[in-house]
Amino acid sequence: MIRESLSANAAHAMTIVTPSDSVALQSRVSTAALSDHQGASGNAPQWVRLVRQGTGPTGYTSSDGMN
Repeated sequence: MIRESLSANAAHAMTIVTPSDSVALQSRVSTAALSDHQGASGNAPQWVRLVRQGTGPTGYTSSDGMN
């Protein structure tokens, strides 16, 4: 997770892996905006990568750390 500040409504981006059935990217691009959640199926363990591209975050996952 990357946060603008420790405020509850701070801009943020994070990748999420649940132990059961999903991986996701959640982000809030500006302070007090609504959070956006984009999910996909996938099982733990997963490698995650969070990068800033342009003005927003992009999340990647990989089951083998290579692809």
